[in-house]
Amino acid sequence: MFKRFLTLATQPPTSLFSLITHRRMKRQRKTWRASSPVASLFTLVFVLASILTVGVSVSGASERSRVEGNVRDQENAKVAGARVTLRANAGVTQYETRTDEDGQFSISNVPDGSYRVTVESPGFTQTREVRVELRAGVTTRVDVGLDVAAITDQLVITATRTQTASSELGGSVDHK
Repeated sequence: MFKRFLTLATQPPTSLFSLITHRRMKRQRKTWRASSPVASLFTLVFVLASILTVGVSVSGASERSRVEGNVRDQENAKVAGARVTLRANAGVTQYETRTDEDGQFSISNVPDGSYRVTVESPGFTQTREVRVELRAGVTTRVDVGLDVAAITDQLVITATRTQTASSELGGSVDHK
């Protein structure tokens, strides 16, 4: 391409089209010469920064853990929409998600350490808590079973009847 550029740039223009092409090529040649070192330096810095960024994110990803599992009831049926919370034993770090329609959940990008996994869902007994130790780069599986809550609530309605006295209209009408 560079040889073609030099050939076109050195030949005199013979038509209107070649004149326009000749001027474009001259302009491109000037731009290429002026910006070549700057463009090369910029490209080099950009490529190095990209490589360093990818290297840091890949090494950072290996230092994180993942927790996944299933939530089922005592009949082994899937519990969809259950709230799954992952809390650090030391500190206030907390991650929360919900189970999908298959009763599965996944929490990614968690630093290693000691955690408590709690699962709760309406219509089931109180929350279940499972303690887990997460290690860097390891996926920990936590399967939780919930018990269906028994219906023990009673509704009691109490009413009293009261009688009200009716009043009669009375009075006199005088004609004048």
